[in-house]
Amino acid sequence: MQVGGYRPATVTDFELPKRFGLGQTIGHTVGIDGIMRGLRTIPVLLDVCRDMEELCRDALLLQYVNPMAMLCWAVARASPIRTVGLCHSVQGTARELALDVGVPADELEYSCAGINHLAFYLELRHRGDDLYPELREKDDIPDWNRVRYEVLRHFGYFCTESSEHLAEYVPWFIKRARPELVEEFSVPLDEYPRRCEAQIAEWEGLRASLENGAGVSVIRSDEYASRIVRALETGEPFTFNANVMNDGHGDARSAHGRRALARRDLRARRSSARGPR
Repeated sequence: MQVGGYRPATVTDFELPKRFGLGQTIGHTVGIDGIMRGLRTIPVLLDVCRDMEELCRDALLLQYVNPMAMLCWAVARASPIRTVGLCHSVQGTARELALDVGVPADELEYSCAGINHLAFYLELRHRGDDLYPELREKDDIPDWNRVRYEVLRHFGYFCTESSEHLAEYVPWFIKRARPELVEEFSVPLDEYPRRCEAQIAEWEGLRASLENGAGVSVIRSDEYASRIVRALETGEPFTFNANVMNDGHGDARSAHGRRALARRDLRARRSSARGPR
């Protein structure tokens, strides 16, 4: 969902701040673009929720739209509709890390925590062995991933979000008084508009091919949605990373956290007793 369209909304979100020396890479999570995109999108998303309240009140909203945290917060505060915020960053970056350390992606074991789009792998293992020592010693770092490896060097943990995302989430890489940092860490300013232009061209090419009778192949991706739907329909467990409101679940040590976890466990057991709908 891109309320206001690429033109004029997104283009304006990038071009106007640029006049005042404010550079952005992706923009749609934080900063000027993130805030303006949130203000445009929240009313539309809440309209979707109102329709769901009337037509499918028990449904789960799978929320992929950015700015993720802002939108999930808005839905949680303004609607009774259950929602989870989803992104491909965790599983996508896990595959990249598997390549970096030379292990099969499906054998990588990890746990991570944070918010979309800023989480870190707290554990990263292969067959029980900690992969962080090898990752921290890596020196053949590709240009496109310099930001994340620099943050790893200082903080000790690897970020789930791409370097172009991370560069604008922290205050150390895009600085008007230090333009040399953009080149040093290969920060791709204005990356999102370039991607939009490329995607629009791809969509036009796809439309033309379909109108000429070409077929469409469907291959399951790493995105969580289809697996969540399967779990809801079959009752088979599926573990995934998602954005949800923290009503005490994040700290099981507190009394509120223990009560929240107990309520969640009770709901899960009741749901299991009823079986999948």
